[in-house]
Amino acid sequence: MSGALVLTHGLPGAGKSSLADFLQARYGTIVSIAERDEIRLELFGTEYFILDQYLPVNEDRVTEIQHARIREELARGQLVVASDTNLNPRRIRELVSIAREFDAPVFDLHLDISQAEAKARNEHRAEGGGRLVPQDVIDDMAVYGYSGERIRHFSVRFDTTLPEGFEVLIRDRREDDLELLQEIAVLDRFLESYDRPTPGLSSGPNASTTTSPESIRIQ
Repeated sequence: MSGALVLTHGLPGAGKSSLADFLQARYGTIVSIAERDEIRLELFGTEYFILDQYLPVNEDRVTEIQHARIREELARGQLVVASDTNLNPRRIRELVSIAREFDAPVFDLHLDISQAEAKARNEHRAEGGGRLVPQDVIDDMAVYGYSGERIRHFSVRFDTTLPEGFEVLIRDRREDDLELLQEIAVLDRFLESYDRPTPGLSSGPNASTTTSPESIRIQ
């Protein structure tokens, strides 16, 4: 086994990036973040969001880079957080398939907030200079399963095939870190017993030809 993959699910503004930062602060350098929005910024800049340039060719490039980074970090034995909305079932299956290549467990973190709260946070983020997601996009995502109890059946409803060791963590609206720590206790247990690969010895299907970090950075 090499590393572990954490998939977040949630509406824009649910706190996915904040949760990834929280995990990185809690667990330290063993955590790597592979977030699509950050890759979009590296590739295209802020204009990508403002001009709504979500073209298939652009998103395919984002996917290519994210997958390369996840493979690289799993080969290093990292706990990799894909802190995205993760609504597209095809993309989820691809990510789970990558984890399987390394015999890495997948942890599923759902951040369940109401549409109204998501919209309010979205507007607050934009007021601070952050990305503004169109309100109708949030509504559409909620309809597809990110609202209320339906989020708990995400993988079932989309017929997502998951590997053994898959864990589901439900995070409702939390106001302090104590309750969040109770939710992510399964990650604590995993890391307590995790025998991280020896540095320099990669694992996975292409261990001898693992891509170097430099080759997957944006030029």
